[in-house]
Amino acid sequence: MPAGERYSQLTIYIGESDRWEGKNLATAIVEFLHKERLAGATVVRGMMGFGAHSLVHTTGILTLSSDLPVVITVIDRPERISAVLPRLEQMVQEGLIVRQEVQVIKYAARSTPSRPPQASLTLPPTLAPSTPVRLIMTPNPVTVRPETSVGELVSLFATHHFRSLPVVDEEQRVLGLVLEEDLVMKLQDLTLDRVRRLVVKLPLLHHLLGDLRERMEKAKAQTAGELMVLNPVTVEEETPIADVMGYLVEPKVKRVLVVRQGKLVGVVSRIDLLRRVVQQSNE
Repeated sequence: MPAGERYSQLTIYIGESDRWEGKNLATAIVEFLHKERLAGATVVRGMMGFGAHSLVHTTGILTLSSDLPVVITVIDRPERISAVLPRLEQMVQEGLIVRQEVQVIKYAARSTPSRPPQASLTLPPTLAPSTPVRLIMTPNPVTVRPETSVGELVSLFATHHFRSLPVVDEEQRVLGLVLEEDLVMKLQDLTLDRVRRLVVKLPLLHHLLGDLRERMEKAKAQTAGELMVLNPVTVEEETPIADVMGYLVEPKVKRVLVVRQGKLVGVVSRIDLLRRVVQQSNE
């Protein structure tokens, strides 16, 4: 979330006792936003308030309410907010959703540890821990832009057998990372959801395939910016591979993006590193 750019902010006003599919609504909304990989969400429980029914709810001891106001705030890129808004509108059956454009002045997140943990993999003598990562990385990786459609992503993954695709801006600055497994899960969720909704129309079965095909075409029109993981691990090209290994032993880190002055120049994965270790050991 680079500072200085324009973003959209959603503010959702609901009641503490509101439910969605048997679950607390605030919890359900946060879980949904997390699943969709939005940048973040904040939930605040109010001390006092009143809504459409003009009932005053308060935390006062004598008038303790079971339906205190809850406010959820979400900030992300406009296209990502637009993607989740229809579902949020469906979930908030009583309440208020406000959208406004905002400018991020500063954004700081601890996406990676300041000091990577010590790796347990032993390097062969010819591959020293101080070897810069640029010597083992895959240079000039294929990249996509935030506006790249899901249809194009599917084609790239299928053609080149990638496991991930970096998302960059016009100046090759890293914005995020699209993972193959996330893309597959997104398409699977969309398909299953549409089938569940359409199965009630079985008497009109001849409409089923056409409706499903139409919705899948709309799914393909979604973009990399809506699917990408924010704040992927990045290192400078002169970073020692011992430090890179420290990141790659983390369970959720399978690849590290290599940058030069903030611009993407390569990528190194666990497989790249293991392949180089085996190669050096056999020489």
